[in-house]
Amino acid sequence: MPVAVLVMGYFLGTLGSLLPLPGGIGGVEGGMIGAFAAFGVPGSQALIAVLAYRAISFWLPTLPGMAGYLSLRSTVRGWQSAETGRVTA
Repeated sequence: MPVAVLVMGYFLGTLGSLLPLPGGIGGVEGGMIGAFAAFGVPGSQALIAVLAYRAISFWLPTLPGMAGYLSLRSTVRGWQSAETGRVTA
């Protein structure tokens, strides 16, 4: 698939987020699949590409976010132990 088709399919597909759908489910995906189909990409390939994009766009920020959350919990636990270790007069 040419890069220009990929970029245009993505940009046209993101216009689907403007649709007033509950939870925004389906607007972007439908727009991207429709844009790819309009540019001549077979429907099965377009569907797989959009699902792969959605899986990556969900999991890519989630995994580092989980690591950051666990690190933050450790830091806060250190603050709490330092706070309880103080002697107040």
